[in-house]
Amino acid sequence: MIQLAERIQQAIDTAYRAEGFAEYLYGKGLIGKGNEVRGAVESLLALETTMCPDFVVETRIEVAEALAHLLVAYGYDSGKRRYATTQEQSWAKS
Repeated sequence: MIQLAERIQQAIDTAYRAEGFAEYLYGKGLIGKGNEVRGAVESLLALETTMCPDFVVETRIEVAEALAHLLVAYGYDSGKRRYATTQEQSWAKS
């Protein structure tokens, strides 16, 4: 099983991967979905600086997994990562 710290790093990497995705969705006319993505990215990036209870962290990790699937569905990847390389992001591409 993956350690919590590693799962947090993967969630943060997903947020970096989604950089610019909200604007991409705005451009497609999906303003509501873009707003949701922007909020999700902000909450994931907050994991780097904010101490949260475990249940909040777990919820944000679930959000990251859903965001990763959305990125795959739209074929979007900013190419940016904080911790992992593209090859190490295999969980996000499934």
